[in-house]
Amino acid sequence: MVDKSNFLSVASRKMFLVGTMFAYLTVASGCQLAVPKKNEPSTSGVTTKQIVPYPYAENFVVDLDLPDGAKPLEMSFIKAGSFIMGCTADADYRIGREWLSHEVNITKPFYIGKYEVTQAQWQAVMKENPAKEHWVGFNYPVYNINWNDTQEFIRKLNLLGQGKFRLPTEAEWEYACRAGTETRFFFGQAPNCGYDFDYCKESDAYLWWGGNNGYGDYPEGIKEVGLKKPNPLGLYDIYGNVWELCQDYFHKDKLKEQKTRVDPLETRNSDYMVIKGGAWSSPYTSVTS
Repeated sequence: MVDKSNFLSVASRKMFLVGTMFAYLTVASGCQLAVPKKNEPSTSGVTTKQIVPYPYAENFVVDLDLPDGAKPLEMSFIKAGSFIMGCTADADYRIGREWLSHEVNITKPFYIGKYEVTQAQWQAVMKENPAKEHWVGFNYPVYNINWNDTQEFIRKLNLLGQGKFRLPTEAEWEYACRAGTETRFFFGQAPNCGYDFDYCKESDAYLWWGGNNGYGDYPEGIKEVGLKKPNPLGLYDIYGNVWELCQDYFHKDKLKEQKTRVDPLETRNSDYMVIKGGAWSSPYTSVTS
């Protein structure tokens, strides 16, 4: 969770977004997009076992005036379906602010950003780059932004008429991150990987976290998007690099046992917003599904 009055003020937080016609973005110091697909029938009975590997359907690219070499703002289609959110109370990798395992139904398909929102994409919409001191470049995730900045970015993006974007819900984020899996990571349980900052070769293929931050030839800090392998839905940096902001407010109710939920979104006001995915400096307990 994060204080919304100060969110994204540090380089370890990133951004994703969500929208209702093309794709969804998530917002943090980097960001991704999301939006429900038009006129798509509900498939709430679909289970995680029925999820089709990426791509589910046609993807699309948001038309922005980007410099040569900058990654496009590409949105990936995500089918509706059901999944198990959270983890069991006795899981040795569980931290106290995580949901206990329960079923969630996502009844509407949506799109999500293939990459975190980059500095080039942010500048194309906002006409400025808030990253000033280090980790500056077209394809680095945007950072040094607060809650109000992310809302203004979404407002201006929606004015382009290419979709209705918003932040993803926490459930949408985890559904897209898990990509039909029920393990600690989307690439497996990874029993040989620890729970702190130890280097692990298996995780090194997929994410930037405290275990490979500054390890060997790797420099410290935020990295360009898309350098590690994607998850089964083709989404990059869903773990690590920079934190990802969701649309939900944080409440301690999430720590209680839950029944099946349908398209959940926590709208009760709070001083804290939900963030997911961990960052380049995070331990393993912050970079799991």
